[in-house]
Amino acid sequence: MAQNELFLKNREIIGNEIELIFHRDYTWIHSTEPLPVVKYRLVGCKNMEALDWALLDLYNDGVVVTSIPNGSLYLFQTTDMGGVKFEIQCERIIQEESAYSTDDLTEFLKDAKRQLDNEAIFVNRLQETINALSHFLEKELEINNRKLDQADWLTEAKKQFLHGQNMIIEHLLDQIKRK
Repeated sequence: MAQNELFLKNREIIGNEIELIFHRDYTWIHSTEPLPVVKYRLVGCKNMEALDWALLDLYNDGVVVTSIPNGSLYLFQTTDMGGVKFEIQCERIIQEESAYSTDDLTEFLKDAKRQLDNEAIFVNRLQETINALSHFLEKELEINNRKLDQADWLTEAKKQFLHGQNMIIEHLLDQIKRK
């Protein structure tokens, strides 16, 4: 009875045989194990039309796989983190561990590219926000300076308040430019 936390990647049905391919990690997490792919080939499966494939790794949060001898048959069983069980009876279970396939590696590259594109979009939006904030603060600084220079009727308290605001705005602009 082997126990592994695995993530369903693919399934293929050929006649009364089922091949289930699991990864030890999500595809965007790079496994350091030399054999990160586990394949189960189930030979001579029973009651295949009654299988509810939606229950196999229902939440895509990983499953624990067990194979239990049951007389002349074997019971292939998965249990996900929510306790949902998926069972297949078959004559034989063949487990094979292997490295990532070319398709897996291609998918990793596509995922990495998608993540990089998403990060670039996020960085661009962040830069636009920073630029808008800098522009707003510079405009506020300019308005305060114009008030201080042209408004002779301002009280001394209001002038001190505007000087204090200018110091804060200048400090914020300095912090933004450092980043």
